[in-house]
Amino acid sequence: MIWVSLSGVELMRIVHVNFDYGELGVGGASIAAGRIHKGLLTQGADSIFLCSFKRGDGDQVHEVPKCKVFRSLFLFTVRVLRNIPRLVGYKYAVAVNIVPSGMECEINRLSPDIVMIHWVSADTIALSEICKIKAPVVIVLHDLWFLLGTAAYPGQDKRYITGFSYKNSRLLDWWLWRRKKKISEQRSICFVAPSKWAESVARSSVVGAGQRCLSIPYPLDTTLFKFDPMKIKEHDKFTILFGCNGGRRNPYKGFDVLNLALQHVPIDIAKKMRLIVFGEQSAPYIMNGVDVEFLGKISKTCKLVDAYLSADMFAFPSIEETMGQTKIEAMAC
Repeated sequence: MIWVSLSGVELMRIVHVNFDYGELGVGGASIAAGRIHKGLLTQGADSIFLCSFKRGDGDQVHEVPKCKVFRSLFLFTVRVLRNIPRLVGYKYAVAVNIVPSGMECEINRLSPDIVMIHWVSADTIALSEICKIKAPVVIVLHDLWFLLGTAAYPGQDKRYITGFSYKNSRLLDWWLWRRKKKISEQRSICFVAPSKWAESVARSSVVGAGQRCLSIPYPLDTTLFKFDPMKIKEHDKFTILFGCNGGRRNPYKGFDVLNLALQHVPIDIAKKMRLIVFGEQSAPYIMNGVDVEFLGKISKTCKLVDAYLSADMFAFPSIEETMGQTKIEAMAC
């Protein structure tokens, strides 16, 4: 992806599609997609961001659907549809991306040179609309939903390699996976993964087979996320920092692994330690002698940097992760 930002030369137009935009967005995918968009703007590209919800200020960011009446009807319909699977035994809401949002029409109206589809497993764009996009399509694997049925990560499930079928899957998983497979059969797609592991999963998957798969790490503004010795403060306890959207309740981030590890620490050492969790607001408690405190959701970059710099160690016990924004942010700080 190369463009020349010289006077008289036409710039590449890139359209991003993501569930939401802004630092208050849902999870790291929203933040990562926003950073890619901002980075392209700083380099002179004509980058446009389309989303279901705009949760912060940003240049060239637009909500779709635009019509207020249609938007209200669309958001109500997909919310109902996402919760229907709970009636048949699913423990969580399931996005089937079956209701057209008008995203495809808006994309084609903009006539982009390339379309980057980010985290849309919340009915941001119907899967059928993806096939109608006239420009080349890049799918960014913030998680692995595009390669699976209803799940975001495979765990020990190898059906992404062998294929989902009516016999080995629940009906909804099989049906949704078949729709994704149909997209890959009907058009060329480039799968971009933020890590080599996620790239290898895409290459070995049925959906990714025959498509171009490559790894491009997330961008990070190191003028914001950086070590600052002036902000380092001494404290009486060894401080461990853990954080993610949802805190302890996020099943992919591995807090239970961290919890188990800390239970093996001798009590006399544990009493000299402190665990700080961001992304969740709860009452403090003591776990095997370790003081556990909560910072709540952090929406400002400066506050997040201060949290990283206040810790002696950042814990990233995630058991399945394409990259993880907190990991690269903590490393930079």
